[in-house]
This record gives sequence, C-alpha cells and structure tokens, in this order.
Amino acid sequence: MSRVDREPCYILHRRAYRESSLTIELYSLNYGRLGAVARAARSNKSSFRGITEPFVPLQASWVRRGEMATLTALDRTDRNTSRYTRNAVWCGLYINELLMRLLARDDPEPVLYHCYADSLQRLYGSEHQASILRRFELELLRAIGVAPDLVICSDNGKPVSPESYYRFDPAAGPVEAPASTSDAVSGATLLNLDQQIPLSNEQAREAKRLLRSLIDQQLDGRPLQTPMVFRRLV
Repeated sequence: MSRVDREPCYILHRRAYRESSLTIELYSLNYGRLGAVARAARSNKSSFRGITEPFVPLQASWVRRGEMATLTALDRTDRNTSRYTRNAVWCGLYINELLMRLLARDDPEPVLYHCYADSLQRLYGSEHQASILRRFELELLRAIGVAPDLVICSDNGKPVSPESYYRFDPAAGPVEAPASTSDAVSGATLLNLDQQIPLSNEQAREAKRLLRSLIDQQLDGRPLQTPMVFRRLV
C-alpha cells in the first residue's frame, strides 16, 4: 500500500459510485492521471461535499493498493470564487476530455501539468481562448511523444519560412507547397504556434485544423464528445 499526502491536483471527471460515493479521475503534478474513490462523498456530512468540481486547484491525499486509490482528504488551494464564462467552461471541458482520452494513467508530465493549470487560469475572461487551446493541444501532443517538428521542413531540413506555405504530413512534419494547396498552412502560423505567440484569426483557424488532424490521428477515428455536444447547444 502506498500513501500520498497533499498532492497538487485537479479533477478531470467524476461519476456516482454505489449509494453515496464517487469515482474521480484526478490529474496530479507528480503522479499523473489516476482513478480514485471518494467514499460517501455525496452524503450531507462529507468533507468532500462541494469541492469535487472541475477546474479547481486542489490538494489531495490518498492511499492506494492496486489500480484505484482511495481519497482520504481533499482541500482547495485557491479561494478565488470567479466564475468562468460559458465558452470558457466548454474550453475547460474540452481539454479535460483530451487528457482523459490521450494521456495514459500513472504517467507524470510536470511540464504538461503546469501548462494545464496555466491554461485554466488564462481562460478566465480571456479574448484569446483559441490560442490557449492550440497551445495546450500542442503541449499535450509533445508530452505523449507524437508532435512533429513545426519549424523544420521534413523533406529538405530547411527552416520554415514565415512567407511560405506548407502541407503537413502528420508523421513527419511540414513540406513546402503552393498556397493554393488544400489545407495549406502558412509558415507564420507554424512559427507562432511553436513559439507560443498569439495567433491572428486566420492563423488560429489554420492551427486548429492542423492540430485537430494530429489529435484525430491519435484517437483512431473515435470522436471527442465535448465539441459534438457544444455544437448541438449553440
């Protein structure tokens, strides 16, 4: 049996379990993604009541024997009561689903964790939500080892030029192509995306198309649920 105390984490997902408990998917700094049981968390007297929410920075303590942990304590570390806008909530749910679908359990990625925490913080009232999502998508692909080089041409090794256009091989990277090529991406988009420079509206559209194609390849044709539900509601 292992014991962990006051580990920084967020809740990615939760669901009812048995009569009054919850199963919770945690995303933690030093232990990665893991499943846990919060016993009696839905009872009126539970210390977990009211804090098992997404997007809230927490410290969790648990004991673990086997695949699932058992939560022993859960505390908020940020008393900020600011509320996300409707769009920011959907953005947060989207990146939570990405982590659930693409990040293996028990695989700590501290750089990605800090990117996740920063992304949630920046989503508060941000006018650049598209850039925040593209940055996180790219960091996630890098963390799982499938992000190609964005700034070097895969066919000749030359640096990507901001004045040129490229078609993108998901397995290899950019190859220079005419601007009229279907799904061509500008070099400026690739460079700004790589360097985390805010994207123009057109660059954001190109980056979204590119990164979604890379993500779809990792999902093997299984659609993400959050974008589908959001499109039905708007």
